[in-house]
Amino acid sequence: MREGIHDSSSLFDLQHLQSLKFADNRYYGSQIPSAIGKLANLRYLNLSRNGFGGQIPIGISHLVKLTVLDLSENCLELKKPSLSMLVQSLTELQELYFDYVNLSAEKGGDWCKVISSSLPHLRALSLYNTSFPGFIDRCLAKLTSISVIRLDYTHLYSPVPAFFANFSNLTSLTLSTVDLLVNQMLQGSLPEFLKKGSLRILDLSITNFSGVLPVSIGNLKMLSEIDIPMCHYQLGREARDQVSGIYEDY
Repeated sequence: MREGIHDSSSLFDLQHLQSLKFADNRYYGSQIPSAIGKLANLRYLNLSRNGFGGQIPIGISHLVKLTVLDLSENCLELKKPSLSMLVQSLTELQELYFDYVNLSAEKGGDWCKVISSSLPHLRALSLYNTSFPGFIDRCLAKLTSISVIRLDYTHLYSPVPAFFANFSNLTSLTLSTVDLLVNQMLQGSLPEFLKKGSLRILDLSITNFSGVLPVSIGNLKMLSEIDIPMCHYQLGREARDQVSGIYEDY
């Protein structure tokens, strides 16, 4: 175990610093220093896989120039400040990685409203294993630039909305879950896919999706991976031919 960084660290005197990658260290039990908010010119902040614990400091909300924020794979929680308080000033953010962050204080679809209203330029959203009891609100459709969505191993309990098919820049959508018994309300059917869709990965493993794979899956010419084990899907002949055609191209 290493000694963590502290508010008194000279690191926070680097007022012109724009990029900080401080990842893969062993600071188990340490907290992210609140002085991180002094680095006002930061555009890129990666504090992933450090073993940090406790509350995410409000100081991060002062980093209004951030385009990338990665706090994933620590033991962090977000209660006070709330998600809204943390990101409402981070309007330039394009990539948000909150994997393993405890978001249990976020109820219903409030997290969608916060993200869609505060982060209009978001291109990547990763909430892997956040385990918050909520659903996907239709307001998330405002994220017209989104290309990566990762919501696997969460406890979302609503049907996945059809508007996901309208994300023209979407290249990766991951919705697999950790436990079918706990996540059996994560259900729905696939919509008709638009022509020239940019989706590359479709992962619905261990969910309660059902129905027949639409023939329009053949519109996804860039699709390279389909993962739907333990779903209740039927593969019609036309769709089967389309899927076979996709993989023959790779």
